[in-house]
Amino acid sequence: MPDINLRRLDVTNPGRGPWKVVPDLSNRAILVKNGRSGYGHKVYYGTRTKRTQEDAEVQAVAMCAILNALKAKRP
Repeated sequence: MPDINLRRLDVTNPGRGPWKVVPDLSNRAILVKNGRSGYGHKVYYGTRTKRTQEDAEVQAVAMCAILNALKAKRP
C-alpha cells in the first residue's frame, strides 16, 4: 500500500534535498539537477515542445519535489 505522505505531496514546492531546479536559458530548458552526483534532467520549452517557460518550470518543480521526497523516504 502506498505511503499516505507521498499521496499528499506538495508538488508546488521543490522541497529540501539534493535535487535543485536550475534555469538553463541558453538552451531553452529548465534543469533538474542533483547537487551531489551532478546528474541532471532537462525540461525543454519552446515551439517544438509546445510548452511555455512557465509550464516547464511547473513540471521541473514537480519533478524535483517528487525526487526529493523519494530520497527522503529511502532508508
